[in-house]
Amino acid sequence: MISMSDITKVDRSERGHIQVDTVYSRDLKCAFPDQTMHEVVERMREYHLANFPVVSRRDEKRLLGMVTKADVMLAYRKMTLELSL
Repeated sequence: MISMSDITKVDRSERGHIQVDTVYSRDLKCAFPDQTMHEVVERMREYHLANFPVVSRRDEKRLLGMVTKADVMLAYRKMTLELSL
C-alpha cells in the first residue's frame, strides 16, 4: 500500500521518476471485518494512521475495503445521535 506519508518522503523533484515499489509500505497494518470500531480506532491511534485496509481473515491478501478517519467520525456521530434520542 502506498500512502501520502510514503510519497512525501520522496523529494518532489524525483516523484516523476521513482517507481512505486521503492517507496510503498511493506509492513501493512490492517483490520478484519469482525473487529469492533473501537479496536480499529485504537490501532489507528497507535500507529498514527488515517486509513486502514480491511482484509479477509482467511486470506489477508484479499482487500475487502477501507476504514478512514471520516468513516470513524461518521460512526461515532451516528452513535451519539442515536444515544441522545
